[in-house]
Parts: sequence; structure tokens; C-alpha cells
Amino acid sequence: MVFPEKTALRKDLLAMRKAFSAHGGQYAAASLRAQQNLMRLPVWKTALRVALYMPVRGETDTAVLAAALAKQGRSALFPRCTQDSRGKKLEFAVCRGPEDLRQGAFGIAEPDPARCPATDKPPDLLVVPAVGLDRQGYRLGYGGGYYDRLLAEPDWEQIPAVGLIFSFQLVNTLPRATWDKPLAGVVTDEDYIWLSM
Repeated sequence: MVFPEKTALRKDLLAMRKAFSAHGGQYAAASLRAQQNLMRLPVWKTALRVALYMPVRGETDTAVLAAALAKQGRSALFPRCTQDSRGKKLEFAVCRGPEDLRQGAFGIAEPDPARCPATDKPPDLLVVPAVGLDRQGYRLGYGGGYYDRLLAEPDWEQIPAVGLIFSFQLVNTLPRATWDKPLAGVVTDEDYIWLSM
């Protein structure tokens, strides 16, 4: 199902994010505030294993989150793209630092399979990138469906998933399909919204 309004909104939000990320100081400050807001959530404080993402194309940074996990002796998991009999999907691996990364699909840094075997144990918290989110927790991604498929898997359905974005990426309502599932929370550089799972 194609939503023309989704395509137009995706284009607009990506252009806004690209322009915003060109202002290095503002981008860094807003990324820091967003990560600090996420670390205020009770679910962050109790999670021993947190799945993060490597930011690309002006996405909100996650370096402070990864550093906090390492300092506290908790685990940061990062995604890499793989393929199985059902098609392309994300798998996660514990990553100890930049030395564990290599360039992967779409030019995104991901855990090196030679150093970081995939984990079959889901995390306690999943931090999700997005092009946009609405106030009900519905997500607008790039259109590849990687996170949509992940969140539909039985082992991942009950994992709290939180979208991490800048405040200008938060809209009132997104168009959605019947299979779309809301995230448990939305975190921006200005605030956070916790939704019931």
C-alpha cells in the first residue's frame, strides 16, 4: 500500500533534518538533549542490554548512550543487515567500541561479523531511528521496512521500542497501514512521550 502523503512528508522531513544537521553546533546540542531525555526514562535505567543504531543522514546521535552503557557495564547492541530465506532483515550484535565496526549495507557502520557474533537474545530496550514519529508512537521510516519486520517478530513484540528524533520530526498524526505498530515511546530533544505497550 502506497501513501502519497507519506512519501511527501518523508521528503520534507529528510530535507529539514539535512539542513539542521549542517549546523554542527545545534545538531550536537540537540542530539545531546535527546539522549539525556532518553536516559531519564525508567526503562533505560533498568535495561541491561540496549539496542541502539549508528546514526546516518543527520539522525539523532547515539554516542552518549553507547558511552553511558559501557561505563555502567551494560551492553550496547547494534544492527547489521542480513538475508535469510524470508528476505532482508536486521540482526543485532554486542559491540564494545568503534574497533568492532565496519562499513555495511547502505554505507552504515555495523558490527563486524568476524568480531561480533549475532545475539539470539533480544535486548531489554530497543532505540529506533525514524524520519518522523507521531504522538501515538507510529513511525515513518525510510520505506525499507526493516524495523517494521523486526517489531512484528514474536521475540521482539514485547520489547519496549523508543523512537529517538528531533522535535521538528514529531507530527500530530501519520498515515498508517493496518500492520503498523506503535512504539512504546517517543523521545525528542525537548521532551518524551511514554505510551502504554
